[in-house]
Amino acid sequence: MSEQVTMPVIQILHAQDPELRRTAAIILGHLKDTRALPALAKVAQDPNEDRIVVRYAEEAIVNTSGQEALSVDFKVHYLRTARMYYHHDPAILVRIGQDEVVWEWVEQEGNLAQKLQARAVPAYLYNEIEAERCCWAVLSSDPRNVQAWALLVSSNFAQVIETDKILEAVHMSDAEQPPASEMEMLERNEEILRKAEAMARSAGVEVVYEALDLAIKDRRSLVAVQCIKALEEMESRYNDPGKALISALHTSDKRMRYNAALALAHIDPLRSYAGAKDVVPTLEAALGESGTRSILVITDEQDARNAFQTQLEQMGYAPYFADTGWDGVERAHRFPSQDLIVLDPRLGVHPIDVRTGTADPRMMMEGGQPDDPTKSYEKGIYYVRVLEMLERDYRTKNVPVVLLVDPANQESVRAAAEGGKHHERIKGFISRPIARENYADVLQQVFGALSEDNKMKASAIATEAAAALAGLDVDHSIYKVDEAMKGLLEVLDKNAPELDALRTHALEALANVGHPQAIPSILRVFQDQASSVPLRVAAAESMGVIYQKNKLTPEPDAIEAFQNALASNVTELQIAAAHALGRARVEPGMRWNYYQRNPVRVEPAGAGGGEGEEGEGKDD
Repeated sequence: MSEQVTMPVIQILHAQDPELRRTAAIILGHLKDTRALPALAKVAQDPNEDRIVVRYAEEAIVNTSGQEALSVDFKVHYLRTARMYYHHDPAILVRIGQDEVVWEWVEQEGNLAQKLQARAVPAYLYNEIEAERCCWAVLSSDPRNVQAWALLVSSNFAQVIETDKILEAVHMSDAEQPPASEMEMLERNEEILRKAEAMARSAGVEVVYEALDLAIKDRRSLVAVQCIKALEEMESRYNDPGKALISALHTSDKRMRYNAALALAHIDPLRSYAGAKDVVPTLEAALGESGTRSILVITDEQDARNAFQTQLEQMGYAPYFADTGWDGVERAHRFPSQDLIVLDPRLGVHPIDVRTGTADPRMMMEGGQPDDPTKSYEKGIYYVRVLEMLERDYRTKNVPVVLLVDPANQESVRAAAEGGKHHERIKGFISRPIARENYADVLQQVFGALSEDNKMKASAIATEAAAALAGLDVDHSIYKVDEAMKGLLEVLDKNAPELDALRTHALEALANVGHPQAIPSILRVFQDQASSVPLRVAAAESMGVIYQKNKLTPEPDAIEAFQNALASNVTELQIAAAHALGRARVEPGMRWNYYQRNPVRVEPAGAGGGEGEEGEGKDD
């Protein structure tokens, strides 16, 4: 019961009547609740406070903490308490029920009962609200306190996140929905808290950067993303990006990393900066986040690679392969980002062709130096070394690893792995022979159930990445969009209707790059009659832009595809094909051939489509 008394008594310290403040200090001294320390310290350190009130406040502090009143600044107390609330520290949170009560002192009301007011707040927001109130107490005395501003902004963003998360969980759940009154409360708070989000941004760019830095250090990914999105809208391209945003670009957390790359691409600073070279590769990695799990298999056995390719594709995974440790590490850093790495401990040491970076397929050598000067050894790149190299890079340090083991030495490899320094990275073992029944459960255990919601979120971030690449001004940007071309082309091969938005933006980005090498892949999308009409239209527009940029004449297969579209009954495809041809370099005779083969005949009034303006009608 005493824990519930503390919070209202703290508010009485704000009363104008010194007798009330004195009584409150005495009570708090008996309660010995550490939550009262900031308010007591503020009273004790106030040079204008009544001396008797100060004495009782000092005694209360000593009784509660054993410290002298002046040993710690009250602002430090408030910030420490705010952090405890913000981090949901069980030492400071006292659960009462479904709703929590926030106490406030309203001096202008008539009597004591009216001045001390209780306001019910949702339990899920209580800790953020109390953290916010602690920050207010600091800023009311020190408006320049950067730590308080950062924590205040973080608490504002956290309230928005908590409400959105609950509403999202309710909408995604198949269970019985909460009562209508509770849903109304959640939806009202969602709207109300948009002001909290706006007020957080009103604190200014510098403060949001401080809040982002705090979120990165605290590993509060969702708060960091909120800060990054705010900076995306607030930051100017005339400024150099802040260190916190660049740190987010290089964190091991995908959500922070991808959103930082999106923000930096949107800001598109005029001057280059440290880390700028990592923006496009990070966006390219985000393109692979479309709900399909990517698995990198590192083994020098061709039969093993063949078996994994067939089986993983049948199971719905996207397999990628490397035949050496060095190539495996390099491959893990590229598009798409890997969700799992299967690593063969029997990995040999290969001579590497320094011109291509790949292993010499003719040889596996155990010592000495190769006679051929174009070869160099992949020195010491055994599987443990591969693990070490993966852990050193922010892009791969948290990717789980499964070891491919032989039945003969399975126990020894397991013992070495589980007892070694990399045991936290190794999430399981796949035993030879390579058969899906031997490892399907291992993959399920590593990945868990990939929910539809997760697929939607993954596709959304991939779509945003493609849109960001499409929106960059290639002629004036510091970023090199063409560095993402390989990833963009791979996106076009993801033939699923739910990925049309992603593929459409990828087509726009490829048009932005303008490289002729993309035309064959784009043409396949245009020719695929199973694809949606809007997607095929986007493909035609993309080809037209590339033809125009490079002053190219379409290849015969493209000409045939455009002719088929012009001859179709789909007006959107007819227009898209005509536009593409208009942008391409085509001989006059060929253009006249298109006109001859595709006459446009209008219909008289009353024939089929009804009356219309002169010159309007159905295409033949």
